[in-house]
Amino acid sequence: MIVIPEPLLKAIQAKRCLLFIGAGFSKNAQMPNGLTMPSWKELAIELSKDLREKSDEPLIAASNYAKEFDKNELIRKLSELLHVDIAKPGKVHDKLTTIIAFDTIVTTNFEFLLENAFSNKKPTHVIVGDEHIGKYSPSTHTNIIKIHGDFTHYNDIVITQEDYDNFLDEHPVLSTNLAAWFSTKIPLFVGYSLNDPHFQQLRHILQKQLGDFMNKGYIVLFDADEKTINEYEDDHLIVINLKTKDTTREKALLEFLCQIQDYVSVKDTDYSTLFVKDTLQGDVGDVDNDNFYNIHTGKVINAFSKFEWVLRDALRNYGVDDTEIKRSFSYLVKTAAQNGILDPHKVGELTRIRDTRNKIVHSKYIPTTTEVNYITKLIADIQKHISEIKQPHEQTTIRLFTNKTTYDEKTPIIITGNVSPRLSNVSISLMIMDPKKQIVAIFQEDVDTAGNFKVELMPGGPLWIHSGNYEILANYGNTKNKQRKKITFVKKNIPKTVSYEVQLDDGSYDVEYTINGGDLKNIQPDYNANSLIFNLSAFSEGELFITLPRTLIDAKKDSQDDEFFVLANREEVSFDERIFDDYRILSIEFPENTYQLEIIGTRVGGKTTPSSNIIKPLKGSGVPNDEGKYLDPQTLIIKKGQKVIFSNTDTAVHTFTAGTPDGGPSGEFDTNVLLPGNSFEYTPHKVGVIHYFCMVHPWKEGKIIVKD
Repeated sequence: MIVIPEPLLKAIQAKRCLLFIGAGFSKNAQMPNGLTMPSWKELAIELSKDLREKSDEPLIAASNYAKEFDKNELIRKLSELLHVDIAKPGKVHDKLTTIIAFDTIVTTNFEFLLENAFSNKKPTHVIVGDEHIGKYSPSTHTNIIKIHGDFTHYNDIVITQEDYDNFLDEHPVLSTNLAAWFSTKIPLFVGYSLNDPHFQQLRHILQKQLGDFMNKGYIVLFDADEKTINEYEDDHLIVINLKTKDTTREKALLEFLCQIQDYVSVKDTDYSTLFVKDTLQGDVGDVDNDNFYNIHTGKVINAFSKFEWVLRDALRNYGVDDTEIKRSFSYLVKTAAQNGILDPHKVGELTRIRDTRNKIVHSKYIPTTTEVNYITKLIADIQKHISEIKQPHEQTTIRLFTNKTTYDEKTPIIITGNVSPRLSNVSISLMIMDPKKQIVAIFQEDVDTAGNFKVELMPGGPLWIHSGNYEILANYGNTKNKQRKKITFVKKNIPKTVSYEVQLDDGSYDVEYTINGGDLKNIQPDYNANSLIFNLSAFSEGELFITLPRTLIDAKKDSQDDEFFVLANREEVSFDERIFDDYRILSIEFPENTYQLEIIGTRVGGKTTPSSNIIKPLKGSGVPNDEGKYLDPQTLIIKKGQKVIFSNTDTAVHTFTAGTPDGGPSGEFDTNVLLPGNSFEYTPHKVGVIHYFCMVHPWKEGKIIVKD
């Protein structure tokens, strides 16, 4: 059985996988008269038959052939050896065309099997060389990127050592776009091996262009041993090892592609329409493997699907909004447990059953008879439990009490209460929320026969970071049956006020601050953005309380005080502020794992960066640096409706693409490949923060702050 890693399947479904097709894929071509496609090793041997200086290394043999004859003769010979005129797409090529999630396919093959397979089936763009890159359109076409040329574009064929050495210089647009695709997508290599010269050159280009920014990828191999797998892992590649003991390579590869196709399309499948025949209710008995698969897996899928519908109906009856009912199964189970519809102890088992269902659908996993019986019985018992629950009465009364009204970290909170009337088999849900409406504790408690319940907890810990009014929210049965009670929590372990000396070009400034949930490492100015950058190490949600002298940083608009912009990990966050004549005090909440806060004003120290609407790449921004400075300005602050000009003043190509390297393009704007000397205009019409990056050099990120 093939096991395809879930992260790869998710990347394919989200169209975040970049498929690389090598020579091994072409060995599945349909050939006449018993002919087969040669491997690279076999190509080297055939080429060497005509040479004085022979070699079984493909690159050396090709280079020697071009020297002894000429490159045109080499290309003619390769065309003959690769059976270009008679080879036709095989079954694996046809199967590949059915997987719509592959919108970009990169190949190093010279023949035409891929484009022939896609012809008359899907709109396709074949891109060969730098001049064709403008045709790239993943939203409307399947794009076949032939990075080493083909037999109709002799000038772009990469086959000799000289071709490999000159590739980066002669194909700058193609190689940089390749690096951009590789940095924003998960690579999947099919038809390659470590000694494949094309594969080696690909890795060399990407390593040179991206270095540590390379994504970890996947590679499909056949019958690989542990040593080989380890070699690929050392090269940052996860091996998908296809076994051929009882099958052929073609069938194994077909099964691999079928599983991908199943996963990509499974989200749109209505499982309630599958496997509903009467035979599902009988015993398995002595059956062949196909019937065994249908009966066993059918029982699990059918039971799970019916249960999902029962659960959705139960939630609807208990007053859960339809928009919530349409959410994922994991969310449904959690919501049902919180409302007392499900026993919280069953949540883990239902999650395991969901995972089993997914394995069946995605990888044709066949459960054992014992497993099938256990799953179907457990689901039947849960459905019976749900059906026996008395539907909540909207007039149910909840009484809520606490042992005190004010607490600190050393005072336990005891919550007691009563419900009337009591509902059969329904638990009460209790949540405690802090002054910012963040949940700090949640409970699911049984109600005794008299309708009473009790919960005891000790406040404190990483979530209890604010002093102030907390709220206890009780919910019983129908979501409309709620009761609230306020308590006060006083956090006595308040951090001490610390002073930090900020160094600017015109002198030093003392800043006083306190911080919860993390440590402040340093404060640095960014004159281009008129901002201060606070580098943090946050171990939980927290809050920075800071006093900023106006001589250090300020925000003015027409001589009047203007608002600061505050970013946490480059995303805008809200904050509270008190304004005085000589200083401004900010209280900034930040999420867990925050590594940077940035306060943006209109002046830092004695410097005010002139307002400009032009963004340019800095010289050398095509190579990562320790400072992380690649743009002028890195942060642009403009008014809504003001034009932004992206100007490529560098000697290399760049893109300015709205979005982030992790999340990909957002669609807000995209310059596409911007050649040296060219520019692009964009006018934002919404207030907020717009992130953008370079598809060619993904470490190059900037942001535009749009103000009223």
